[in-house]
Amino acid sequence: MKKAGNRPDRNIYAAYRGEEYIGEGTLDEIAALAGVSRRTAQWCKCPVAVRRMEAREKKWREGGRRMTSRDRCCW
Repeated sequence: MKKAGNRPDRNIYAAYRGEEYIGEGTLDEIAALAGVSRRTAQWCKCPVAVRRMEAREKKWREGGRRMTSRDRCCW
């Protein structure tokens, strides 16, 4: 019996860089479009990644401090 973790990803995702639409497809296709690894694409769909990206955008809009490497994520 196969483990659940070995199933191919059949979900379709849409990728955006800010307001700009990059494309849509599986995680492998999104990773190729964005020029990142599959693990990075997987991590970017997690809630914590979304919160960090929102925090980064907020600080950039406010002209706040530069982001530390811990605060950076995704594409």
